[in-house]
Amino acid sequence: MKALKEPVSASRGWSADPSPKAALDNIFGNDKLDDASLGIVFASAEYNLAELGRAIEHRFPCPVIGCSTAGEITSSGYQRSGVAAAVLRGVKANVEIIDDTTSFDTDDAALLARRLGTQALDHSENAVLISLFDGLCMREESLSSQIYMATGGVPMVGGSAGDNLAFHRTSIYHSGAFHSRIGSCALVHAPSGIRTFIGHHYEDTGQVLVVTKAEPEQRRIVELNGIPAANAYAAALGTDLDRLTKADELMHPLMLRASDRWYVRGVQQLLADGSIRLYCAIDEGVVLHVGRADRAHEKLGTDLNDTCVGLKPSLVLMFDCITRRLETEHFASQDNFACVVSQYPSMGFSTYGEQFNGVHVNQTVTGVVFGEAA
Repeated sequence: MKALKEPVSASRGWSADPSPKAALDNIFGNDKLDDASLGIVFASAEYNLAELGRAIEHRFPCPVIGCSTAGEITSSGYQRSGVAAAVLRGVKANVEIIDDTTSFDTDDAALLARRLGTQALDHSENAVLISLFDGLCMREESLSSQIYMATGGVPMVGGSAGDNLAFHRTSIYHSGAFHSRIGSCALVHAPSGIRTFIGHHYEDTGQVLVVTKAEPEQRRIVELNGIPAANAYAAALGTDLDRLTKADELMHPLMLRASDRWYVRGVQQLLADGSIRLYCAIDEGVVLHVGRADRAHEKLGTDLNDTCVGLKPSLVLMFDCITRRLETEHFASQDNFACVVSQYPSMGFSTYGEQFNGVHVNQTVTGVVFGEAA
């Protein structure tokens, strides 16, 4: 790729103006964005997305990635019912669309990689692939892994679109409109200063649960340790099923161990038939451990600090699971979260799942930092 000489910089903001055009104008003012390389828009599903799509196409002269959210993130903390938007300058960006998440396969992934131009990348340069998927497609696992393999292992981060926990329709931006059942990928590279991160704040309790019956296509666990899944889960937490609370589910996600890393498999819903629906893939025979929340915002602060060592960040882009937000709100610790993200030029959204290097996760935060050497 041709060398980039411009320093990496960003403009960002958030607005709750109900008019999409006015919201974007509030964020960018009189800036015509003529020098912008990439636009990023995360918007509440409460907006008229058709109107917002037209406003985005009119406002941005550069490629744009964006989606609907379950809440937005700024340097002031968690927000809702608004638009978070940013532009990056001094990077090179190419955006391509997955036009049907339901049928996407390895051949499509190879074609996507060619269109993105990953084959021309000098892998010594700083590059990242940002992915946004329909949060209700239930195919993020295969999408993530196929794309990561096809692009030759370019660092990958991203999130699944949300709709404020309605679980009805999530939308991805493309060419002046928002669509369901699609995905968007942006290959971004810069002269320096692109770093990705992943983190969660759960530790293993030592309680082991084996998936003995499941419906993988529905992300549903029917039995754990040979008994109804919800009963086994409650027993592992030392309580009865009828005493299990949403706080218990948020504080004690299920986890699995792979490649020396703990991956969270958070509980989306305890179903009336005693089964458990997860936010991520599951299969029979998988060995799960019960997790325990530990110092959420302290851990996030450490992750961000470690990622930004030796770097002056221009933009910290975060894909933060909705369950982390729910946990923060349940324990009224929004100020603690805001204290951490206020130290950085933060922007992001509350997701229905996160991607990191070909793996779909949840109850996790992933992200990328753009900047210059300090």
